[in-house]
Amino acid sequence: MLALISDIHSNTEALGAVLEDIRAKDIKDIVCLGDVVGYGPNPVECVDMIREATRFCLQGNHDEAVTEGGGEDFRPQAKLAAEWTRSVLEPKQDADAVIKDRWQWLSQLPKVKKEGDVFFVHGSPRQPTKEYIFPRDAQSPSKMSALFNDPTVRVIFGGHTHIPGVWTRGGEFFSPDDLCNIYMVGESPVYVNVGSVGQPRDNNTHSSYVTFDGDTIVFRRVPYNHEATSAKILAIKELDEFFAKRLALGR
Repeated sequence: MLALISDIHSNTEALGAVLEDIRAKDIKDIVCLGDVVGYGPNPVECVDMIREATRFCLQGNHDEAVTEGGGEDFRPQAKLAAEWTRSVLEPKQDADAVIKDRWQWLSQLPKVKKEGDVFFVHGSPRQPTKEYIFPRDAQSPSKMSALFNDPTVRVIFGGHTHIPGVWTRGGEFFSPDDLCNIYMVGESPVYVNVGSVGQPRDNNTHSSYVTFDGDTIVFRRVPYNHEATSAKILAIKELDEFFAKRLALGR
């Protein structure tokens, strides 16, 4: 059994709750699809937790912006958060080996990974850290054709939009509610967004993640103390208060 998590966004309360839920199910194989950092108040702790808990982690657009100094396409609040995160994580001249090793790990995250007929990415195969796949995109034949252009791939797991669900090559989108949280993978390929651990945006405040046994995808939700995370965000002037408020709304 595999657990897939994504979009942690420096939220230790959410990540801790999800990892505890995964352990309670006796799942030891965990993959992270990126955006370990950004937006939230605990980048150091989240990097360390992800390094310890996961078999591998991919690079998200916020991880990329923090380590490579990008973020030009970010909104001003998100860019300021990335710059603050970089100031917290980037080794200073007299930094010890632990700090340097943490930064090196985050800086060298791979963008994609393929295992058999399963493809892992943060955004999409053609733009791993940049392209968003929204529910409405199911109605775009050109976008779906580009998404499912590798005939050897049966399942693509991604994140990035923070909106969990299943996209089919035939142009359908199914939310977890549509599916009663369970989807059986057939012969036709699908794109699966596992949702967000640290900043859900589907009008549900609970953290989202997915389990996969090779055939069955299960969408799972875990409550966490978002009030504690919000309070920490509000205490850091570089982090916009909107990042705190949205956690209580799940959007």
